[in-house]
Amino acid sequence: MAKRRGFFAEMQHQNRLREQRDRQQARAHAQATARAVRLSEKARRDWERAAPLLTARRIKLRQRR
Repeated sequence: MAKRRGFFAEMQHQNRLREQRDRQQARAHAQATARAVRLSEKARRDWERAAPLLTARRIKLRQRR
């Protein structure tokens, strides 16, 4: 049979678990935010790279008409 913690030891244990969960959630949030920023920047770079090509294509299509 496992030894039970005293009241204050249990409170300390629960606080430690809560702090661990909070740190893990903060880390997950920071990682998700960083990933979203990276994807946003990549989309912007891709758009900037493609924009001149799209504009040139539109001009060619107008000239055909």
